[in-house]
Amino acid sequence: MRNGIRAGLGSDVAGGCHTSIFRAMGDAIQASKLYWRLIDQDDAPLTVQEAFYLGTAGGGGFFGKAGNFIKGYEFDAVVIDDGGMTSSNPLTITERLARIIYYPDECRIRAKFVRGERAP
Repeated sequence: MRNGIRAGLGSDVAGGCHTSIFRAMGDAIQASKLYWRLIDQDDAPLTVQEAFYLGTAGGGGFFGKAGNFIKGYEFDAVVIDDGGMTSSNPLTITERLARIIYYPDECRIRAKFVRGERAP
């Protein structure tokens, strides 16, 4: 990505043992941290924002106009409720996103939309 190469994340059974894109984001962050620590300390590990990009706009770009909220793109979205995950301090959006990436099973998916239509 830092060299301008288009990249994205995806998830399916053939690519790994989990189908959660959030798990793929967390795994990508962890793998990049291992690479940074053990191989090349000049290559910073992925941030939460970068992993989220790879799992949304980066991966969605493979399929055309998907994975983004830009006008003219397909509206594909997941509505997530992280209200059940308590915190003693107010969290930033990035911190809330990190919790969803690292603890996806503790969040509730309230709705899914595919091409603008609510999925069952």
